[in-house]
Amino acid sequence: MDADPATLVRPPARHGRPRALAALVAVAVLAVAAWVPTPAAATVADPMGDELMRLTNLDRGALGKAALTIDPTLASFARDYAFTCPTEPTMTVRGRAQDMADRGYFSHSVAGCLKADGSTVSALDVMADLGYRTSRGENIAKNTYGAGEATYAYGCAIDGTGCAGTTPSPATVAVAQQGFMASSGHRANILGASTRPRRPSCGAPGRTR
Repeated sequence: MDADPATLVRPPARHGRPRALAALVAVAVLAVAAWVPTPAAATVADPMGDELMRLTNLDRGALGKAALTIDPTLASFARDYAFTCPTEPTMTVRGRAQDMADRGYFSHSVAGCLKADGSTVSALDVMADLGYRTSRGENIAKNTYGAGEATYAYGCAIDGTGCAGTTPSPATVAVAQQGFMASSGHRANILGASTRPRRPSCGAPGRTR
């Protein structure tokens, strides 16, 4: 799936038990607006999300890109930021990863949440409301791999060759990041931030079961 950094894309998923899944959400903003209202920061530890960011920066560093930093606003959006559906005031969504896991769906759109024109609210719409109105993107992955240790090869070409090294990582995170880096659209979201000089770049992973 070819995409520019503002396009919503997702990798193939390994399908297993439909309800017993591990959902990971990575939200990467490549350029931010001049102001960003900050929702309450996520208070729950997210070691898998932190690991996803570690692998992201290993890939970026090996491929000559600067490291990304976690933006608290995006971290909260990915994990536990509560927002109300614009046409359904009784519908409150709490975090992209948590909402997909709780309600059993997998989409860049917010299931059941519509705009006034009848179209579905997307992650990009919510990010725009948070002040991120220039280039922005969301990578999401789900799989049924557990937290057992796997080996992740980083800094690879898109076909998986020419890797810079390996590192141990929980399988569920390694599989998600491998899928991102093997997909042209996801890879562009992860590696494309440094192509926009003088604009701050940031990323925020979120993960839940």
